[in-house]
Amino acid sequence: MKKTLIKLYNAVFNPSYGITRYYRCSRLLHLNKSTKYLRILPWLAIVRKYNCYISPKSDIHPSTYFPHPTGIVIGDGVEISENCTIYQHVTIGARKRGDGKKNLYPKIKENTTIYAGSVIIGDITIERNTIVAANAVVTKSFPANCVLAGAPARPINKPTQE
Repeated sequence: MKKTLIKLYNAVFNPSYGITRYYRCSRLLHLNKSTKYLRILPWLAIVRKYNCYISPKSDIHPSTYFPHPTGIVIGDGVEISENCTIYQHVTIGARKRGDGKKNLYPKIKENTTIYAGSVIIGDITIERNTIVAANAVVTKSFPANCVLAGAPARPINKPTQE
């Protein structure tokens, strides 16, 4: 009974579940050719309610968690795998104008945490189990299991092999 109430509470009041629900609806409408132009309705709900831009053309796994979904920008071709956590004011997208047409967007692998104010741009891959520190600017790929910090980002620990 208690677990059911917690799930109901999260579904109604938790902003991460709300933003994920609106994104999924917008994504489904975008993928269906006949309802492609209706995708603007749930997308506008994300923009107005949470002040975020999350493109319906991006591919975000349903287990992605947004603890504080304010000011998040996710571009068209971004791919985010399972169990990622993205905090407020994170920007993930192409490096410069015209890269979107070439599909030069970041790919974020599983179990990645991206903290507040981080910027991830360009045709890079954030490998699994990576932590991107607050206000880091990531412009190139790094190995798995590392902590990235700074502008431009550098690993601040030695990656461990599993």
